[in-house]
Amino acid sequence: MKKLWFIVLVVILGVFISIGAFASVPKSLTAEVVNYQIFMNGEKKNFNQPVTNINGVTYVPLRDVGENLGLDVKWEESEKKITLTSKQTASDDVKTDTVTSSVATSTNTSVQKTLTAEVVNYQIFINGEKKTFNQPVTNINGSAYVPLREVAENLGLDVKWGEYEQKITLTTKQTNNDDVLLPFRKDGIYGYMDKNGNVIIKPKFWYADEFSEGLARAMTTYGPGSGYFNTKGEVAIPFNGNLWGYSDFKNGTAIVQLHDDTYTYIDKTGKQLSNKTYDDAKSFSEGYAPVEIDGKWGLIDNKFNMVLDCQYEDLGEVCDGFIAARKQGKSGLINTKGEVVVDFKYDSIETFSEGLVCACINGKCGYINKKGEVAVDFKYNQIGGAFSENLAAVHVDYGLGFINTKGEVVIPGQFKDVFGDFSEGVAVVQSYNGLWGAINNKGEYVIDPKYGFLEDCKNGLMVAEDKGKMPCYGDIFYITKTGEEIKPKL
Repeated sequence: MKKLWFIVLVVILGVFISIGAFASVPKSLTAEVVNYQIFMNGEKKNFNQPVTNINGVTYVPLRDVGENLGLDVKWEESEKKITLTSKQTASDDVKTDTVTSSVATSTNTSVQKTLTAEVVNYQIFINGEKKTFNQPVTNINGSAYVPLREVAENLGLDVKWGEYEQKITLTTKQTNNDDVLLPFRKDGIYGYMDKNGNVIIKPKFWYADEFSEGLARAMTTYGPGSGYFNTKGEVAIPFNGNLWGYSDFKNGTAIVQLHDDTYTYIDKTGKQLSNKTYDDAKSFSEGYAPVEIDGKWGLIDNKFNMVLDCQYEDLGEVCDGFIAARKQGKSGLINTKGEVVVDFKYDSIETFSEGLVCACINGKCGYINKKGEVAVDFKYNQIGGAFSENLAAVHVDYGLGFINTKGEVVIPGQFKDVFGDFSEGVAVVQSYNGLWGAINNKGEYVIDPKYGFLEDCKNGLMVAEDKGKMPCYGDIFYITKTGEEIKPKL
């Protein structure tokens, strides 16, 4: 069922009296102009007014932010009021807007390096509720400027900082039930529960995925009863001899396997989006998807036009406009035009994360940047993952530890294995007793290693597996970052 939702931000000009939270703030501040590039869903956006830094806090022009988030911006002179209203009509699908800011070299030398920011006592209302910012709202050359992190969080956006690229990523939080229904396993059978452990869909599946964009892939047997299920437990798209789900939904599409063992894409109604089929396929990312024909990989756009001919031994998904590719036994990076960005000279290469990509050559692994320059020396025998929250797992001394983007060891090597990357301040690690726990960014255990398996943190929860009689046969439930276990109430 579709839900009409609005994000309304109302800024009302108040009197210029030094009272309230900003009583000790001077009437004007110095704003340093920072030359950021702004990206939304991979598309570069240009602000009419410069982004600034005031006392270490990033400030952005309110109108530019609103319009780049797809909001209607209206100025009412009589009330000195700015209203920002969402244009969006959303369904239960995931709707994600991502704004990325990264430091770049400015080509506009006429812009002043510093500006004067006048402190103004504005009242901020969001959906009728008054909000108080920790940092003052300012006026620069007649434009209202707001602290980026605070206005983003008040607009329901997640804020992520990437140290290496000096990058800020803002992502709209989910507004559907994807994180409400959780798959669990009891005595080898899967069902779904809510975050309180209340069983919503009774155990009946031999396999069940997490919900994605309002649908989850679940299987009773290789026959009737399997399909993509909605959050009510109803089969929305049944699997049969002609169609079998191959992937979760992402950006409104999923990959399915057809009766002749070829692959294609469907929408959330189950409609096949193109009559073209492929020997293999990967999910769409930034408007493109890798596909395989006759043993070679190429790239299609979201209209299913072939934009890169099938000539590669492998292609990764598009990430920040870059694609990990393999050709003649060597790996490198290309862009969506097929232009070589990083030469095909590596034994293996991954996708970018926080401005760096893991690569291996001659048995040693390290990290390179988007120019192909070595950022972290090729000296590691093993690398456990990409950079996330400014940390990456590598083999250090006697086990896996973590380094920062400068290559400095932050957490000494002491773990047998690592699952995934740092997420929401914690990383899942395996101790040498064979059991799994979770650590913080100081290397301290926040979850003792006592589980048969753990997965990385998502929305404050980690998938946990009991120590079963056989690997991968234990019960599956959830734990919080504080160690609270959430099990189905059967």
